[in-house]
Amino acid sequence: MTRRLAARVAQAAMALSLLASGPLAAADEASEIARREAERMATPWSFTALYGHGWLTDGRPDRNDLDVQLYRRVTPELVVGGHVAGQRRPPDTDTTYGATFFWSPLKTLEWHGWLDYSPDPAFRPERAYSTGLEWRVIPQLSLLVDLKREEFTDGRVDQVIPGLTYWFSDETWLTVRYASGRAYGERDFDSYSAAFNAGTPGGGRLTLAYSHGTDPDKDPAVPGVILTDANTYVVFYRHPLRRDLDLVVGVEIEDRKDLYTRTTGTLGMTYRF
Repeated sequence: MTRRLAARVAQAAMALSLLASGPLAAADEASEIARREAERMATPWSFTALYGHGWLTDGRPDRNDLDVQLYRRVTPELVVGGHVAGQRRPPDTDTTYGATFFWSPLKTLEWHGWLDYSPDPAFRPERAYSTGLEWRVIPQLSLLVDLKREEFTDGRVDQVIPGLTYWFSDETWLTVRYASGRAYGERDFDSYSAAFNAGTPGGGRLTLAYSHGTDPDKDPAVPGVILTDANTYVVFYRHPLRRDLDLVVGVEIEDRKDLYTRTTGTLGMTYRF
């Protein structure tokens, strides 16, 4: 892969699917940056652990998230990984198991995909799948497209997510996405999002992201999947403590119209070996 494509793939440990759905999740952002940083590493393995605590308004109980990820560079062109995530929305806790891959058969082309499985979920999809392509049309521009399906116990949600990435340099880029979705085969919805990633002095990385639009979600207290508009703001920073260890900190604010506002702080680390 070219260095820029490696950086694009490696941005990966702050969101298993960066902007791959509607409004962002802080854990997804952290997961995507971690994956992409894993792609850039000189060592074959990368381990990331992230913990998030969310405070909600409207008298709703706090939420907790724990995500553990392991990535392996199998060849210079192929990265595979797996993760286990636990999410607590009182009174329920869902556990999700997932696998992912990123393969670049050409210097200008990446094929990626992931799948998640959650046994007996209360609010997570029981199964979720995504696959997509990234094509570097010119050195400064990549075209993106992803397909995503979430299978909740109450129905299926499908999304098509095109987008593009503009490269200011090897270390700084802007990604914008538009998601067009259909729930239960009968209701259409959409959203859009943008994420700016910049290298900082000392080898750190700053991520700023925003999304707006309809976000499929499930509340244990509400039957069915709810489709509500949300504005989401995300700030993440990855700081190298030493050559093989990074500190990850982040804040997400999700304003879900007419329901609640959620503020989530995330703390984690990435270890390369």
